[in-house]
Amino acid sequence: ARFGNDRAGSILIRELKEADIDTSLVTISDTNPTAVCIVCVHEDSERSFLYSFGGNNELSPDHVDTSKISIGDFFHLGAAMAIGESRGELIIPLLKSLKEKQVFISVDTSFDPYGDWWPSLSPCLPYTDVLFSNEIESTYLTGFEDPILAAKKFHEAGAKVIVIKLGHEGSFIYSKNWEGFINPFKVNTMDTTGAGDSFCGGFLFGLEKNWSLEQCGVFANAVGAICVETLGATTGIKSFEETKIFMKKYDFTNKWIW
Repeated sequence: ARFGNDRAGSILIRELKEADIDTSLVTISDTNPTAVCIVCVHEDSERSFLYSFGGNNELSPDHVDTSKISIGDFFHLGAAMAIGESRGELIIPLLKSLKEKQVFISVDTSFDPYGDWWPSLSPCLPYTDVLFSNEIESTYLTGFEDPILAAKKFHEAGAKVIVIKLGHEGSFIYSKNWEGFINPFKVNTMDTTGAGDSFCGGFLFGLEKNWSLEQCGVFANAVGAICVETLGATTGIKSFEETKIFMKKYDFTNKWIW
């Protein structure tokens, strides 16, 4: 990430450090502000976004230091379509260099403000171990509303595991060895902001624990469901123990040891 030398950047650095996240690879711009996203939450809990790319428009290979990344590390590229004008010259060389280091790569799509969609994403897919998308973005990207057909197109283009987030309908996972729909958790939705990112975090947490794809999907659905019960992108995030307590209320989670 590239933050601006401003109050918003300082707040983000502080929040990351409080979460015990290493910020040493974050670069600071003296010419552009920190990227800002204003989320407008509608009465039905859906959202509209006002976004300024800020310092992310300056991202280049010169701003990326992979020296601290080792074999077997996880690298997650969030909001892959919204990095800014520099994404083409940045993302592909970065993913290629990471794959040469035998790094596990996950990519999460986002709405494409430039309207490029498939031509922008498809070169990333041969380097992608897990691709996350949602029902709207996957339709724009592949031309298929059916998540099964969309996932197959992503897979044919090189992504190894595809996870389609389906909101209140759960999720769909597709890979060479397993595919299936994952049941949703029924909750009272207040704000869906952050649900997709929470889902990705839950899924990757499960992969790090060597869970099956199905178990990862169930846990990811739970993390995303808990998130939407509270107003705000991060206020609904709970601990692992709290998430396990939440899942115990649903019989279909009992087939695994958490």
